[in-house]
Formats: sequence, structure tokens, C-alpha cells
Amino acid sequence: MSSGREVITLQFGHQSNFVGAHWWNIQESGFIYDPTSPPSEINHDVLYREGINHRNEVTFTPRAIVVDLHGSLNHLKTSGELYDDPGVPSPETIPWQEDKIEVVTTDQPVKNEFLQNLEKEDGEGVPENGKMIFELDNDINVWSDYLKTRFHPRTLSIVNEYKHNDNNRPFESYIQGSEVWNSPNFGEDWCDKCRLFVEESDNLQGFQILMDSTNGFSGLAGEALQYLNDEYNSKSVLTFPVLMSTSSSHSTDEESMRIVNLVMAFAKSSEFSSLVVPMSCHNTTWRQYGPGRNFQHLNYDVNFSYHTSAILASYLETISLYYRRRSDAYRMLNLCSSVTPTGRKMANAVLSLPFALGENGNLLRTLELWEGPLWSSLTPHCEVDESVALQSIAVRGIQKHQLVPTILRPQDQCNPLFNHTTSAGMLDAYLTFSCDGVSSQVISIEENISTTAPYPNIFSEHIQRDGSFSSNPRPSFMAVEKSSSIAGLQSAKSTGDMLSSLHSEASRLNLRRILKSATSDLEVEDYSEAKETLLCLSECYSDNMFI
Repeated sequence: MSSGREVITLQFGHQSNFVGAHWWNIQESGFIYDPTSPPSEINHDVLYREGINHRNEVTFTPRAIVVDLHGSLNHLKTSGELYDDPGVPSPETIPWQEDKIEVVTTDQPVKNEFLQNLEKEDGEGVPENGKMIFELDNDINVWSDYLKTRFHPRTLSIVNEYKHNDNNRPFESYIQGSEVWNSPNFGEDWCDKCRLFVEESDNLQGFQILMDSTNGFSGLAGEALQYLNDEYNSKSVLTFPVLMSTSSSHSTDEESMRIVNLVMAFAKSSEFSSLVVPMSCHNTTWRQYGPGRNFQHLNYDVNFSYHTSAILASYLETISLYYRRRSDAYRMLNLCSSVTPTGRKMANAVLSLPFALGENGNLLRTLELWEGPLWSSLTPHCEVDESVALQSIAVRGIQKHQLVPTILRPQDQCNPLFNHTTSAGMLDAYLTFSCDGVSSQVISIEENISTTAPYPNIFSEHIQRDGSFSSNPRPSFMAVEKSSSIAGLQSAKSTGDMLSSLHSEASRLNLRRILKSATSDLEVEDYSEAKETLLCLSECYSDNMFI
């Protein structure tokens, strides 16, 4: 049963569900099935719930509500697969009168190699699928094409008013999402699902939200945020707006509508969230999507959601350790408040993946030899710079025996990093010396991120199976099975610059002209208020002296 400190995950939109699918896969790949092994450093009860299905089988499923459009699930059942009702007869077993039957057939989605192997493993004990290598880049169309997690029947929530990839009637604007929420078929059902997850929680911390912020799901998420504020305003809300692209070019109207949606989404999320952390692998996103962020040992396609969502999921899997650790865990409230002083409701995301120790194999020497920033930014229009005032950092995958060299040099014991017995302590000391005037808090666990299948094959050839770096290339038949990582939240002046640049872009738009080509109307007054919210929020980052 749950040990308390529960968090409910809410996902809105196809892009966010790409991220969520990878995140649930990563977590389940790290489950420990051997009863003789030490328990995990991660308390999986925080995000998962235990239940019993009609076959009296114990289930362990995400405490989550996942929203997407009709036609987006491919082979995935909306009711899940763990709670199929045996009392409902199969059409093949019913004695129909053959002369009164009209047979209508539809093509069934073909499952890729990974999903076929996953089916074979069902019922065979501990899964081994992750040990195999799959080339899935040409087989991924929707996020369920690589999802191995089994959902509870309450989890999937489908918007039937719109269809996935419908170019004739796209789900493209904030107001469309708001209208769907207020329709008789969606909002009330979603609220019922949310309430049931809340009621079964012993000590709910709050909600973590992944939301598409450039299409109609921004409006759905905005309405949900307002509902959470009305019903559960004592709980923390940590919101991650997701900005991903599947194309290198967009029309002018699409770019303009994206900016309108972003303004509304950022304003609404900052109003009703404890903390907002925009995420993207693109360095810019307002108009044309810019190039991808550089990660030294990753080779990825920035316009391929299967790749970029794995990077964003790795960030979430690391930074969420703050409220998921089994021991010395913060509450979500503590994490949010650590980077939100003086009205700063947004923070930057930074990530180092993989944080590969050099060939010397120890953290001390790796930090001594490191040149440049430790991480790359995952927040668009925000660079890694010296304007940081506060930061909360999580590091994982560095074992205790990897802290210092096996053979010491005389000068090693004089190094101020030497006496620290955890990677958190050593990294904190390093940041104290290298980041002048920055207030940092650092946590760590020794467990790596699992990068077994269906995690994409995006690591460079010099990253070995265990996530370490070697000048010798990794054999082609070998996959990277785990990785160390560093993730952070930063309160920095660059966040204010990002908000100010979005406000400038929004002020250039002729809203009335844009809405003439849209399928739904947006009140000009609401848009003006949202722009003013962004401008006021940006001014909170103008000076670090009062923090």
C-alpha cells in the first residue's frame, strides 16, 4: 500500500505524452524484482498506486491522468489491459445468426518489434526486453508505440471532439481546449477521475503537470489548473510546459497561433502553479524552432519526438528525486519554494546527460579537468550564464567508490573536494568555488537512470554500456543500459529575459487578424491581461540583490 507523500501526474497532449511514456518506461526499468536485493533509493509509491484487479492480481500503475485526442492511441486500449472485464463476452463467442450479420473490418495497427517482444514476455516473470537492442526510429508514430507501462482504467482520458493529425479541423488554439473542458463530455469526467485519485491518497503532496503549450491542450491544461486551484489550493502544483516540434518549418499563421497559445499557457500556469518550468530541446521556439541544444555525448534528431522526449524524460526522472527519494526526501513544496523568491514563479531547467566520468573513472578528477558549463539548458531562450541566483541540483549514478581516485596523488588530499563522502557533497563544494554568489542545494542517489529499450539509441559510440566514457568505441551490438545525470532548477535573470522576449513577440501580433483564420474566438481582453501577466512576471527577475 502507499506510504504517503503521493503525487498525481497529469499529462495534456501528444507531445507531453511522448515525454510521459519515456518517463514511465524509465521508472519501471529501474524496478527491483529480486526480494534479496536492497530496496531502491527511490520510493516508487510516490507516483505509483497499488491495486487489485478482478482476477485478484496485485497491480502497480501510475497515479496519472493522460489526455489525448481520438485516434492517437494506436493499439492501446482506453480501459488499460490489466482490468479487462471477463464478464463481457467476446464477439467471436456470441451465437449470432449468420444471415443477419454484416461484417465490417478495419485494418489493425501493426505492432513493432519491441511491442511484439513485450507481448511474449507477459506472464514470463521479470522482463528482459530492455537487454535487447531495437532500432525503432522508423517505427514510432505515436507515443504508445514504445510504451511498456500498463495503465489503470481511470488513466486515459480521450478528447473525442477532435481527431489526431486532422488537418481539416486541427486542435490548434487555446480557446478550443477551454471549450472542450466546458463541454458536457469531458470536464466533469476528468474531474471525477482526479477526485478519485485524490481520495485514495493518504498524504497527497500535490500535482505534477506535463502540458503541450503550443496547441489546444494549452487551454485544457489551463482550465484544469484553475480547477486544481479551486479544489486543492493547499497542494503544490509543479507544471512543465512542453515545447517540441516535428517539423523544421511552419507557416506564418501557425507561428502566430503558437505565440498566442504560449502567452495564454504561460500566464495561466504561472497564476495557478507553485512553479513553472518550460522545457524544450530547441534553443528558440517563438517563431521558427531553432537548432537543438548541444549535449556532448548525444546524437539526436531535434525534430523527432521519440528522441527529444527521452531527453526531457531523463531530466524529469532526475530532478523529481527531490520528492521521490526514500530517505531524506524533500516535499514538492520545498523544491518549488527553493527557486521561487520574490514572485519568481518560473525557473530554468538544466541537464547533463550523460554525466560521464572520464577514463580516470572518478568524480574528483572529472571535476578538476572539466571545462565550460556542467550542463545544457532545456528552457528555450535561456542560456547557461552567470545570472543565476538560486539553484537546486540533483545528481544520480555516481557510486561512492567513484568519488576519488584509487591511487592518490600528494595534492589530492589538499583539494577542498576530497573529504566529501557523497557526490552531492562533492558537487556542492565544486559549485561553491565555481559559481560565485550562487546559492545552491544539491542532492544525490547512487542509482543510475535506466536507458534500456525502448530508450532511443542516441548515445555516442564512446559511451559504454555502463554509461562511462571511453576513447574506445562501444561495440555496435551493445546498447547503453544506464547513465548518470545531473539535473537542475535555476532562478536566473535569463528567465526574465525569456518572458520579456515572448511579451515582445506577442505585442507585434495583430490578434484580430489571427483569429479570423482560427476555428475559435479568443477575447482580446483576456489576451491583453495574459500579456500583462508575463510582463509583470519578467520584472521579478530584473535584479538578484533582494534574493
